[in-house]
Amino acid sequence: MKKFIIYGLGRSGTTNLAAALSGGVLYKKVIQEPFLRKSGAVLHFEYLKKLQEEYGFFPHNLLGGKDGVFPKGEERVYSFLDRLYEEYHGIKHVFSSCNSIINIPIINYLNKNEIKVIHLRRKNILDATLSNALSVQHQTWGWKKDTRERLDNFDYIPLDCDKLLEKAEHLYNSVVVSDAALRQNITENNILHFYYEDLYADDSEERNENFNKICDLIEVKRDELLEGVTQYHFLDDRKQNKPSNISRVGNYDDFLKLGELYPHLR
Repeated sequence: MKKFIIYGLGRSGTTNLAAALSGGVLYKKVIQEPFLRKSGAVLHFEYLKKLQEEYGFFPHNLLGGKDGVFPKGEERVYSFLDRLYEEYHGIKHVFSSCNSIINIPIINYLNKNEIKVIHLRRKNILDATLSNALSVQHQTWGWKKDTRERLDNFDYIPLDCDKLLEKAEHLYNSVVVSDAALRQNITENNILHFYYEDLYADDSEERNENFNKICDLIEVKRDELLEGVTQYHFLDDRKQNKPSNISRVGNYDDFLKLGELYPHLR
C-alpha cells in the first residue's frame, strides 16, 4: 500500500473521498486537513493537535491567519509531513484553504517522496463558490442521515454576489497555481486527476470504476476496505446542492449572472 494525499480544491469532494478511504486497513490512518487548526481531525487525533502546536501557526492576519499551521521554511514543511506520514497513511489537503508558502513545498515533498496524488477540482469554479457559501450557512460538511432533509428545508439568506465573486477569483487563482506546480513536479504514474463532476458521476458504474482507479493508484484492494463505508460515503449519491435546495436561495438568478459576466469562472 502506497502513501497518498487527496489534494483538492475546496468543495470538490475531498471530505467524502477521505471518509470512503478510512475503513478497514486504513481505519484511523487518513488525516483530514492537518495544516488547519480548525480541522475536525484535531478533535479526534491527539497526535495531530500536539504536532500542530509544536510547529506553530501563522501570526494573526498574516498569510492565512492564526488558524493555519506555519512550519517556517520548506525544510520544516518537509519535517511536518514526515511526522504525519510516520503516523498516518493518507492525507486530505484542501489547497485553496492554504497559500503557496505551504502548497508549493507540499508538492515538492510529494515529488521527492513519490507520494501518490489524487487531485480534485471543479469544472465550474462558481459552483464551488456557491457550495462553499451555502455550507457556511447550513454548517453541513460530509454527509449524515438527515442531510438531504436538512438542506431541502433550510432557510437560506440571500447571497452576497460581490463576496462570491471575490471568493471565486481566489479559487481560480489557487487552481492555476496548483495545476502548474503539479504538472511540473508530479509524474503521470503518481497522480490521478478528477473533476468533481466526473468523480461523482451520476452513473453508478462510472463512479465505481473511479473508486477502483483510486484503489489501484494507492495499491489497496477493495476487500481490504469496508464496503459499507465506501458505499455510504462515495458510491451513494451524496451531492448536497440540487434544485430541491438551490431553489430556496432567493437571489440565485443574480448569482448565475456572474457566470455570464465572467466566463472563465464557469
